[in-house]
Amino acid sequence: MRRIALFALCCGLLAPSSRAEEAKGLSEEAFAYVGGATLSMFYHELGHALIDTMDLPLYGPEEDAADTLAAVMSHMIWNEDGARRNARAFAQSWLASAAESEVGPEDYANAHALDLQRHYRQVCLFYGASPETRADFAEEFALPPARAENCEEEYAQADRSWGELLRERGEVEGERLVWSGPTADLTKDPIAALLAQEVEDVNEVFSQTEEISVRIQACGEANAFYKPEEKSVVICREFVDYLTDQAEEMGF
Repeated sequence: MRRIALFALCCGLLAPSSRAEEAKGLSEEAFAYVGGATLSMFYHELGHALIDTMDLPLYGPEEDAADTLAAVMSHMIWNEDGARRNARAFAQSWLASAAESEVGPEDYANAHALDLQRHYRQVCLFYGASPETRADFAEEFALPPARAENCEEEYAQADRSWGELLRERGEVEGERLVWSGPTADLTKDPIAALLAQEVEDVNEVFSQTEEISVRIQACGEANAFYKPEEKSVVICREFVDYLTDQAEEMGF
């Protein structure tokens, strides 16, 4: 299935979003980066939501499982250009975050893998989904050959878990994702508009077992999370601001 939301918004094909983009002061390249990384994080948090609402069994760390969903969804439901934009933005974000971080003992005890590990895992999964066409992507991010040779099987394993689940949910009627952020934001904030559109696009692809709400809000920290007590995915405005600062530092 093709996905045009990110491409159309970043390249000015949709007039309302282009006006919002201009008001926000994001260049095309910066918008592609911030939007792609935001969508990939949305998929990560959606993974936590599905694990909770569907009571899915886990055979490894939940954070790794949620990261894997982001890679599988990007490959499955976006066209190649869109998938590359998402994967590149997510990989660049983890690489930039790793460069900013000083790793200490508490980081090794964290439930999340280290930023650099998450970077290479995303690169490996995206490359492994189509190694015959994405060798340049693996080369761009200097994926070590010893890791690259196993990436096709690594993605195949991911597809046997998340991929099968997504295909199953695409064949049944069920509940929906619901955008719960202020609708006024959609005319002013291109990232909120992008995420709200993605909610609608995902609803066209597969259903949920329970209704899950999605919103952007101020949180007091640069973060994103799933709130099981509310069945809601929250992307923090501070996280979008953090990505915007990263984009500026990268010269986008």
